[in-house]
Amino acid sequence: MALLEQWRDIEAQLPERWASAQLTLSIEDEGDSDRAAFLLGPANPGRRGKQIRFRAGRAGSGPSPHLVGRLLARLDAERIDGKLELVGVEELPEVPAPLRPSLAGAWDDEVARLPPDWSDLYSR
Repeated sequence: MALLEQWRDIEAQLPERWASAQLTLSIEDEGDSDRAAFLLGPANPGRRGKQIRFRAGRAGSGPSPHLVGRLLARLDAERIDGKLELVGVEELPEVPAPLRPSLAGAWDDEVARLPPDWSDLYSR
């Protein structure tokens, strides 16, 4: 299976709130490892033997998923074969939606702050 297809399969299985995915690419032919690491350069990979580690991220936490796909497509174009594996995932923390008062509620709060005998409000 092409590396780009492997990435798309992995990306489809990531949780909805993923922030960063750590990946390992195992190159089949060790002679291609240098070239593969070079082509993956924009992803700042680390290499040890036939294993190349890099990450993909969203919101600036790493190379974008689109960039990772383009880099893996370059490896496919050079006919560099390997197996892409997901090593770990970091998820975004759950952030509760801010409570926003309704317009009517905000109006009532402001009216409650006015003196009881107000009838008109003049301002300059």
